[in-house]
Amino acid sequence: MYRWRGEALQALTADHSLYRQWRDGGQIGRQPPANQLYQAIGPNPAIDPEMQQVEIAPGDGFLMCSDGLTGMLEEAEIAAILSGLAPANLAAKTQALIDAANAAGGKDNISVVLICQ
Repeated sequence: MYRWRGEALQALTADHSLYRQWRDGGQIGRQPPANQLYQAIGPNPAIDPEMQQVEIAPGDGFLMCSDGLTGMLEEAEIAAILSGLAPANLAAKTQALIDAANAAGGKDNISVVLICQ
């Protein structure tokens, strides 16, 4: 999940993947595959959800997406597409993000949800 405020894209959450854990922990041992999750809804009967409260300011937008988007596009590319985010063009921005990820190789499923007040 990302917050779009002004011209800045800020990551609010991180993947619960073995790769992310390995990278954030100092890269000790062999690099695990990026698609192996240690926490996800479905495979285990109980999860430990992360929760946080964020302040929402007028004009804030939110992007919820899969790694099919973020694995193909840099945050700066995503921010450039989201520039001028407004409720009237959410469908066009969503499609533009998907199209850009596919144009960059589209190696994974691409899920995108945009929310704007």
